[in-house]
Amino acid sequence: MQVSNGETASAATTISPPPGGSVAVKKTGPKTVTIPLDAAPERITYTVQLAYVGPPLTGRVQTRFTDQLPSLVKNPGFANFGTDGDIARCLFPPANTPGGAVSCDVGFSPTRLSARIAMTVRPTGETGAGTNTITLDTGDSASWDTGFRPAPPPPPPPPVSGRPAAPAQTVTETFTDAGQAKPEAVAIAPTAETAQVVATWTQRGVSLDVTSFQLVQDGKVVAQGRTLAAVQRRKPARLKVRKKRKPGSIEARVTNLKRGKLRFKVVAQKINKATKVRVVVRQSRKRVAR
Repeated sequence: MQVSNGETASAATTISPPPGGSVAVKKTGPKTVTIPLDAAPERITYTVQLAYVGPPLTGRVQTRFTDQLPSLVKNPGFANFGTDGDIARCLFPPANTPGGAVSCDVGFSPTRLSARIAMTVRPTGETGAGTNTITLDTGDSASWDTGFRPAPPPPPPPPVSGRPAAPAQTVTETFTDAGQAKPEAVAIAPTAETAQVVATWTQRGVSLDVTSFQLVQDGKVVAQGRTLAAVQRRKPARLKVRKKRKPGSIEARVTNLKRGKLRFKVVAQKINKATKVRVVVRQSRKRVAR
């Protein structure tokens, strides 16, 4: 591949390159990137190394590169612009647009025969495999493959303490839209003092709630669920509900139980794609509010 001579301005003047002159290109980056469940991913860095190879230079020569980004990253920028190379006339994709291309002119001279470019990008949060490919206007190219994988889900809340009053019950639901609600019901044993409801998921960008707790006997609602703040305002309490949220889970502990059927709803507050949710209900003979 040959490089072109000439200064860069609004238009570049091309002069015959030195015989045999070329530019070697190398690209490196992370092999894997872990996408957190509950936070924006950190920026990552791809490194491009360009080196003039050929007869001694007597003046300035240049080439132009185009770096095609994978669709799993966005918002590229240079961490070392102007410090490790003669770089000019850069074009970037629109902000917050996945993928796209970055292109720049790179110059070489007798006193500067190489350039190093540290390009930082923000992962979009999607997972999969992405290839970053840089191509010079002379036709040479280099690429780097990166795997974007989800972080392991955090452990679910531990089972409520005390002797079980009934076997744990598990159901799996799929949510596709915000505001979607799934009604659930579980028989409460006469010896149960606490019911623990735990909903877990592994998809990032998801928020769920468990609401509308009711205790039903013989088809009649005999107790309504209220959060602790509401309990403090209205006494005596019937069902007391304490909730605890963590990345990828929400836990509700319900006390003041009686024999009957506990009804509640799992509600999608925020959903960015179809998400499977595992709901586990455990009952304890011990009164455990926290």
